Amino acid sequence: MSKKENMMFELKETCDFLDVFEHCSEAPDSLSSGEYPDAQIGHIRAYWNQDGWQGSYFPCRGELWSKAFHRESQDIYRCLVTQLDNLESLRKFV
Repeated sequence: MSKKENMMFELKETCDFLDVFEHCSEAPDSLSSGEYPDAQIGHIRAYWNQDGWQGSYFPCRGELWSKAFHRESQDIYRCLVTQLDNLESLRKFV
């Protein structure tokens, strides 16, 4: 595991949760119907089983996707699954 993969992270609140959902519309690339925040590119959903975390990416707005976004989302996912190495550690964190 590289140093970058094991770097510490800190979650910071940068805006009010309700502000995120103030401007929503249909997302053409979403795999499900409904409205999503206009700035949402997609999300990663992770599942825990006894063998570890299994993650899947769900697109939302393909026109916002970039290589930089992909790298950043992968870095965040690696940080989360290395620092929250099981379901109990996630429960304690949240």
